Amino acid sequence: MTRKLLPPLLTLAALLCGCTGGRNAQGHDAAPPPPGHALGTVSLTHAAEGCPVLVALEPPGTLGHLIPVGLDAKYRKEGLRLSFTYTLSRINSGGCAMGTPAVLDSIAVR
Repeated sequence: MTRKLLPPLLTLAALLCGCTGGRNAQGHDAAPPPPGHALGTVSLTHAAEGCPVLVALEPPGTLGHLIPVGLDAKYRKEGLRLSFTYTLSRINSGGCAMGTPAVLDSIAVR
């Protein structure tokens, strides 16, 4: 009789544990980014200021925002959290004065 109750009890225990699938309460990955990677959030709200896409660094540090050069369209989504490496660029940023131009590499959605 005990053997018959064991699988349902284990299933119930797993459900009661409240597994969050590797994410913390805010819905962000609990694991830090890989070494050498930065974290940032895509912002599309500054187009009127000449900045169609910005990436707000987390934490902001001295740069604050990056102007991604040649960022793939699949990453151009408001509020998208990214992990990436970057190289600062000397390209003309057009009319955007809110960030520093940079080429983003090794991009992963967080």
